[in-house]
Amino acid sequence: MTEILPVVLASASPARKNLLMQAGINPIVISSNIDEERLFETLKSQPPQVIVENLARAKAEAVLRQPQLPKTGVLIAADSMWEFENELVGKPKDLSEAKIRISAMSGKSGILHTGHCVMNLATLSVATKVISTEVLMDKISEQELASYLATGEPLAVAGSFTLNGFGAAFVKSVIGDSNNVIGLSINTVKMLTNSVGLDWTKAWANITYA
Repeated sequence: MTEILPVVLASASPARKNLLMQAGINPIVISSNIDEERLFETLKSQPPQVIVENLARAKAEAVLRQPQLPKTGVLIAADSMWEFENELVGKPKDLSEAKIRISAMSGKSGILHTGHCVMNLATLSVATKVISTEVLMDKISEQELASYLATGEPLAVAGSFTLNGFGAAFVKSVIGDSNNVIGLSINTVKMLTNSVGLDWTKAWANITYA
């Protein structure tokens, strides 16, 4: 049996973990626990792509200091932010903020930016890439908005909505990588893994389909 390449996900996001598992990967989850708000404050004057790329890299570097990290394998870190009407936002701080955001987005479009950072744990080679996906939101009624806020989902995701949950009902169309909106572009992670000298297919778990 071929030895499986270890994959470390530097994120506590269930959505990112599920995306990897759906792609045939059983990741080792090690949360970075960085102070994202503090770091964002130092970067907020930069373009969105620079911000999410730097946040993703910071998460990867923080996990490198964790003692339980394997000596070999691939480390994946990511950070997502929603750009709407030239404002860049992450998760809302409370339901009131989420309500204001979602009301403003009704029937309009925005861009979900995700910074990806991949590292070869044996050589410490690093590759990064930002993927941006345009999302057109459907019009949302007051009743729908109240019901959505009651789920609590808007507090857990960048931009106050996601494609892999209740919020999918309000997404009219996506231009670009839909997985990126959920939190991780699998194709991008594969390409970055290959670029740091590792074979993404070696990370696939021993799963066969009839």
